[in-house]
Amino acid sequence: MRLNQKIGLILVAALAVAFLILSWLVDARLRSGIDAASRDQLRDAAQLVVHGIGRQAFSDSLADRLAAGTAIRVTLIGRDGTVLGDSEVPAQRLPSVENHADRPEVRSALAGREGVASRPSQTVSLKLLYLALPHPLGVVRVSRSTGEQTSIVARTRGILAVGALLTLLLVFGLSRLVTNMLARALGGIRETAEAITAGDLSRRSRSTEPGELGALSRSIDDMADRIETVVADFRRAKADLDALFESLEDGLAVLDDQQVVLRANRAFKEIVGRGDIEGERLTSLFRSAEVRRESEKIGKMTPDEYKAAAVLVLLIVLWVTLSSRFGMGGPVLLCLVLLNVLGVLRWRDINRIHWDVVALYAAASAMGY
Repeated sequence: MRLNQKIGLILVAALAVAFLILSWLVDARLRSGIDAASRDQLRDAAQLVVHGIGRQAFSDSLADRLAAGTAIRVTLIGRDGTVLGDSEVPAQRLPSVENHADRPEVRSALAGREGVASRPSQTVSLKLLYLALPHPLGVVRVSRSTGEQTSIVARTRGILAVGALLTLLLVFGLSRLVTNMLARALGGIRETAEAITAGDLSRRSRSTEPGELGALSRSIDDMADRIETVVADFRRAKADLDALFESLEDGLAVLDDQQVVLRANRAFKEIVGRGDIEGERLTSLFRSAEVRRESEKIGKMTPDEYKAAAVLVLLIVLWVTLSSRFGMGGPVLLCLVLLNVLGVLRWRDINRIHWDVVALYAAASAMGY
């Protein structure tokens, strides 16, 4: 989920919660105010009814006259709880109306106190607010429907809901506008930071945004400038060190803790006689270099050396096959003659041989044989 969507959802959720809390508070306060106002109106009406009764006896016709022209229901109740008159009930039905002595507001009035109650009426099938006052003849009770109060609360809820919806739409639109601006600014900063992290030190955001985001963007650009300068200085210093390292006449190599060559200059490579020595152990390089130098001193085999090698192989073959018939010396003399014939061994070379030593080894060989 993108940043602007998250911020928009948070704002919408916050406003929804605020609307629910406000609706609950307004509903409770409005109901409390309406109930108090209704009780005050009923109290005034009840007092007028008590004053209008005077010394007249309770009757249904009296209840009808007192309630005429008003939205108030007047009920006259005897001290035993019998309904003697009701402006909403015809006189012929009064005997069937149940006794009201157990009604809460009537009990309070019979005890000499003001009684108030709110409940559905079993007589007229409406929810009514009742207020009863004590009277020498019994109880004077007035009531009115709570439907008007309920409709006022419902209308208020509707107004609040419409206002909340319009507010949500307005705030959501403004939040999308603001968050889109923030997202564009943060997106440029993020792309610049990612490019610098990937090695593109020339990348800059060049943001002209005001406020904190603009300051952050410019700080990142300044940091990139300093990093680029430091890296450029480091590269120049490295190039100078590389040139100095290669120009040294003495052989120089960089080794790790396992004596493996990490880097070597030109002079060192000339000493070991190889160019690709990185990654090899130092001891193996010098061992192979010594062998190479000795082999270079010996040089390649000459034609005479090839001929001598062939005669030596022939001598060994003759020893293996003919030594039983001619002995060890016969094949040797034959090979000496053959070396003379091939030009490998000359008479002057024979004169330089210490024949006494040869005779000694020949005698020892003959005795051993």
